[in-house]
Amino acid sequence: MYNLPKRLASYQSKKFHTAFNAPGLGSPVTTYNLPDHSQATFDMVVQYMYLGTVSFGREVKMGMTNEEGAAELTRGVEFFLLAQELDLLGPL
Repeated sequence: MYNLPKRLASYQSKKFHTAFNAPGLGSPVTTYNLPDHSQATFDMVVQYMYLGTVSFGREVKMGMTNEEGAAELTRGVEFFLLAQELDLLGPL
């Protein structure tokens, strides 16, 4: 679980902005669950929100096993899909 500043999340993500600032929903929304995404993927989203860039870990290089290379590529794809879902601002 993260405690992100509402203003940061709302500024960086159109989906968070809508969720946290929608009028007429009664009590204000203060939490948002992403059960279909891993903590590691959301860690990258938070990194992107704060820094405007994201590090996927190791670079895929010659000599890596297929499993290692696939894991690194999967992390990147998972980040990109969540970024699209959250409608993050900035060049992705």
